[in-house]
Amino acid sequence: MTGLVAVLGFALWIVVLTFFYASPRLVLIVTGKKEGNAWGREKGETNTGLLMRAKHAHLNALEVLPVFAAVVFVAYFMDKAAVVDTLAAFVLFARFGQSIVHMIGTSTPLVFIRANLFAIQLLLILYMGFNLL
Repeated sequence: MTGLVAVLGFALWIVVLTFFYASPRLVLIVTGKKEGNAWGREKGETNTGLLMRAKHAHLNALEVLPVFAAVVFVAYFMDKAAVVDTLAAFVLFARFGQSIVHMIGTSTPLVFIRANLFAIQLLLILYMGFNLL
């Protein structure tokens, strides 16, 4: 997997997470159980459990994508794609794992696993970035 494919996969994963937590809202709107404007930042959070955790997994992924994409794109612009191509897939897989664990629950062991998967992503991105210097 190339770095560019990994960035694309990361972006598509964010879209999947968005559909996962937002689709139940669409069902409520279409069936007339809620108005389309029933949700909003000023109205507080109405999602609970799995949907809330999916939303947080989505937001967490949004925080990492720009940095990951920047490192991959810089590598390609510098004609040093090989630096990121070998490790970018691991960043993506760690993101998948982190998001899935995030949605499973918030017990101490799960938070520990999630934090380690997050740290793996950051360390890999740092490693790739420093190898571009």
